[in-house]
Amino acid sequence: METHTGTSLIEVMISLFILSVMLLGVEAVQIISLKKSLNAYYLAVAVRQLDVMHERLRRANEVDLKDWLIAWNTQNQASLPEGKGEITGVIPDLRITLCWRRQHDFGRNNPSAQTTCLYA
Repeated sequence: METHTGTSLIEVMISLFILSVMLLGVEAVQIISLKKSLNAYYLAVAVRQLDVMHERLRRANEVDLKDWLIAWNTQNQASLPEGKGEITGVIPDLRITLCWRRQHDFGRNNPSAQTTCLYA
């Protein structure tokens, strides 16, 4: 009676299947971390944009808010997905709002994306 040593084809197939499932899990984690880092980047950009406008308005005496708002929204739309800012109130009690669409998928035309707003 002969004894066979080594691995069988079934054992190799099962090992490859387990390895492939583990690699798919690692890829899923990487995709989720990319999405989260993209949203964190947009939040950092929005905070910076809000700070810039807040500082401009704080230092200005007589301001043409329409021109500043148009220029600011041009910057917002270039740096944030569907970025739009609003300034309400009268000097010195102004409220600055900046809204943009959070990206859950990597496409810009995503109906499941949520709108996020910051206020100052």
